[in-house]
Amino acid sequence: MGVLVVRPETRLELAIGIYRRGTQGAANFALAPWILLDAGAPTKDQCVACDPTGPVTDFSQSWGVALIVSPALAGDLIARLSGGH
Repeated sequence: MGVLVVRPETRLELAIGIYRRGTQGAANFALAPWILLDAGAPTKDQCVACDPTGPVTDFSQSWGVALIVSPALAGDLIARLSGGH
């Protein structure tokens, strides 16, 4: 139950993480906290599994944290495509 809200925002975002590389692949793990600097009025809202009582006129969220996980496969793609070893 909830509401999806879209609004213009200006954020200060930072990230700190670890990059691990092996012979067959690599992975990036990072925490990215953010602080809201400025926000406009909601431009779109969508009720998700709830009984809507009216339009969203105000929304407040001033900070957050994202967890970023980015796996990758390693290898020489050009050599593979050209038949090289």
